[in-house]
Amino acid sequence: MLHRLALLSTVVIGFIFGQAFAAFPEEPQFGRDMDAQLMFEIVTSEFVYTLGNKGDAYKIYMEQAKRHRLAWGASRAFNIALEAKARKEMLQAAERWASVASSKDINAKAALCIAKVFNGTPLSKLKKDITTVKKALKSNQLDEFAAHLANGAFSQQNKAENFKTLNELIPSSNYGKYAALPVGKLASAIGQNDIALRYASTAYQNNPDDSEAARFYATLLYIAGDKKKGFQILESGLSANPQDPDLRYLLARSYLSEKQIDLALKTAKPLEPLVYEIPFIAGTIAEIYRAAGQNAEAKSFLEIFLSDKRLAKNDPRLFNQALFLLGRIETEGQQYEEANRHFLAVTSDSDLYVLARFQYAENLYALKDYGKVRQFLHKAVKDYPQNADFLILLARVDAALGNDKAAKATLDKTLALPKLTAHDYYWCAIVASEAKLHDFSEQILRKAITLYPENPTLCNALGYNLLERGVRFAEAKQLIEAALKKEPANPMYIDSYGWYFFLVKDYEQAFKLLDRAWRDAPQEAEIGLHFAKACLATGDKAQAQKTLDTVLKIKPDYDEAKILLREIRESRP
Repeated sequence: MLHRLALLSTVVIGFIFGQAFAAFPEEPQFGRDMDAQLMFEIVTSEFVYTLGNKGDAYKIYMEQAKRHRLAWGASRAFNIALEAKARKEMLQAAERWASVASSKDINAKAALCIAKVFNGTPLSKLKKDITTVKKALKSNQLDEFAAHLANGAFSQQNKAENFKTLNELIPSSNYGKYAALPVGKLASAIGQNDIALRYASTAYQNNPDDSEAARFYATLLYIAGDKKKGFQILESGLSANPQDPDLRYLLARSYLSEKQIDLALKTAKPLEPLVYEIPFIAGTIAEIYRAAGQNAEAKSFLEIFLSDKRLAKNDPRLFNQALFLLGRIETEGQQYEEANRHFLAVTSDSDLYVLARFQYAENLYALKDYGKVRQFLHKAVKDYPQNADFLILLARVDAALGNDKAAKATLDKTLALPKLTAHDYYWCAIVASEAKLHDFSEQILRKAITLYPENPTLCNALGYNLLERGVRFAEAKQLIEAALKKEPANPMYIDSYGWYFFLVKDYEQAFKLLDRAWRDAPQEAEIGLHFAKACLATGDKAQAQKTLDTVLKIKPDYDEAKILLREIRESRP
């Protein structure tokens, strides 16, 4: 007996005063009338709880409440269920607590309200009970009570009505350390982001080191347009919680959205070991690596992401995004057949479906599988008659096959569509040039410039069109300069300007400009060809050959580059 009492004093007293915060604890009443066996059962249940066996502890507490009519046991069982958000068990414990507690036990009444809300009872049906509890609670208890009600209400469909009722029953002045965050989430869920931001600020001020409060506050700041402060909150939150993967993930995504790629990479790096445990992280890491130009790494993380067989069912939106991104990366690496397998796997209910089908067709075009792509596109233009992309690509296929008349007819059909974008006009003009319809291409670009006079790409395209045809060089120069005035660092415009100087035989100026354009856009084969020609014109055959070797790695079927390289090699002693 002495051994049991010693254990009781050590474990129970230590537990009661040393445990983390728990909702509405009901302490056992120790006294001479307490049965020794009951005291031992209490010690045992607490010991089981401290070992982390909460499911077993819940059963023991519930049995104590039933057999000994012990309110404390029911309260402990309720707290375990509340922490786990186990709705059924929560209600069972609350009902048992209410059945064994005194009529004045306000904590039992509060627990029953909370359990009912978690089990789907609208707050409006609990007004009387909530009001009774509210009157008996102190301010800090009321704050906590509101927090639990908000968490329960969040799980229901009628969030807007619950939010309104909660604010009527418990004024917002009572939302502090505990309630501000869950009430804010409830407000955000019904689109009341201004109100949610106010509560999120309160939650963060009360708990600046709490990672959940930091994430929620930063997200709402972003929505409100205060990205600078949002960054500060995330960075501060991660500094306080460096092991929190959610904070790190959100900060990495924020850096990515702001194109701060180096910071995004640095922030995301510690997440890499977690990709098998939390697969969706792999998708973001892949996006970051792709933005950094590290496509091999991006591809490997996307493959990890897609290896989670549950993803297609549990989150089809993310699954389709990953398939599409992987296809894009493979396309950039000229792995067209692999890419097309992924584009075709994008499901028809995805908002990326049509775009994935177009990418599939573009890859067939790149593979020069003109018969297959033409058949596919004829069906696509019937299915999506207002889609300019499919029509333009069909015209491009006809141009590649030498069917210039068919290409012209398809372009006319495209140009008759309503609401064409500057991008659509640009590609219509490009395809017209490929079909050797140069005057038609010029007409398209001039019309587009009247509709989109501020678009520099159209100005550059018309200028380059004139240069390629060898006409009106002065106008071409003005058009390209107008484009450069708007985007002076654009390598495509710099290339056009350099090509102008090449054609007027100012080779030194051409070399400077084309060298810069090639350095800034080393993936653009045509710019490389222009630079190689400038190298030849200035007497640097070695650099010209080196550049052409690189160009043909980018575009192996570039006939003009092949011919020029062969001429250089044959002319060398």
